[in-house]
Amino acid sequence: MPQPTSISNAGEIVEQGYRQANDSVIRTLTRALKRNPGVDLGDALQTALIRYPLLRRQAEERPQKRQRKALLKETPEDDETNIALGPRQKLVHLPPASSSLPYKILEPLSPEICALFGLTSHFNQSNLTQIVLERVAVGKKIWELAGRAVFDLGEGVVVKAGDDLHPDEASSMRFLENHAPTLPAPRCMGFLTIGRRSLLFMTKIPGDTLQNRWSTLSAQAKLGIQQSLSEAISVLRNIEKPEGQPFGSLSGRCTDTRISDRYTDSPVHDEATFNQFLLTSSRSRVSNGYKGWIASMLRTNHRIVFTHGDFHPRNIMVVDSQDGGISLSGIIDWEASGFYPEYWEHLKAVNTRDTRDENDWWSHLPPAIVGYDQEIAVDCLLERSLV
Repeated sequence: MPQPTSISNAGEIVEQGYRQANDSVIRTLTRALKRNPGVDLGDALQTALIRYPLLRRQAEERPQKRQRKALLKETPEDDETNIALGPRQKLVHLPPASSSLPYKILEPLSPEICALFGLTSHFNQSNLTQIVLERVAVGKKIWELAGRAVFDLGEGVVVKAGDDLHPDEASSMRFLENHAPTLPAPRCMGFLTIGRRSLLFMTKIPGDTLQNRWSTLSAQAKLGIQQSLSEAISVLRNIEKPEGQPFGSLSGRCTDTRISDRYTDSPVHDEATFNQFLLTSSRSRVSNGYKGWIASMLRTNHRIVFTHGDFHPRNIMVVDSQDGGISLSGIIDWEASGFYPEYWEHLKAVNTRDTRDENDWWSHLPPAIVGYDQEIAVDCLLERSLV
């Protein structure tokens, strides 16, 4: 069992990170001077100014990251079974099938899931955990990232497994099934926890990710999938927020994912409060005056629309069509979805764009989500204030 990082060790780890951050800046300037002693250091200093707060923040997060890494390497023999995932052997820990850990059903198991597992209306805790865990353990792993995995259980069913899954994704899928039945998205088939582990069952969306196929597509095929995506997103944006429903997920939790995830700790009912949440960071070193300047540029009158929140080609599934092209089969991973200001989809869709990225996906974003370049520009300033 890995031991928690002590306070003294944590301080040493952070201090080491600070020294490495300083060394990194010095090396950058030294290299520039070696290449040309008379160089204008303005660009190099500007780069350092942007990177330096991030390097110090990463140093502060090192103790927690090392502890999480140690926990992932843990190999319990008595109370958990480890399923190796991927070339780096990141692990999703599942209790053994013989476990008597308590379970909690947070979203009802569908008749299809009960039939798949051979469950009857009289199942008890012991046979539920045994049957479910045995089936998941032999499922085919089709995706993994950061301690989460998706397993294909057959019969058109997949399960997302992990320690930190929130019921919000299941609730969003139920909501979409009722309010946007034509939207190509997975259907929730049940959500349960066994001990600390969460299992989200859903229908499988066929095909391959658009990320894997994009570079092989013709210009015409790219325009076609762009139009299909715009039509699908338009369905989302026509969903009206229920009276009294807070911003964010259906449970009323707003999420802002940047270097790390941040969540609201109380319901948000107006955009001014949402903006204040975006500007709040315990690590921020900028002045209140600077924050006030950014706040003055944030609008408070956007439409509030249902948003996917992680609109990237890796979350878009496509299949081959009869005309030799591809067609949209579905949009997956609704974990970050909810009711957000109308610019949020565009903002989060470009949050992984690199200045050196030549991928033409960025020029094919669906027309239904674009048009918020000003909000994105202001958010760049906002993000700098958070580190």
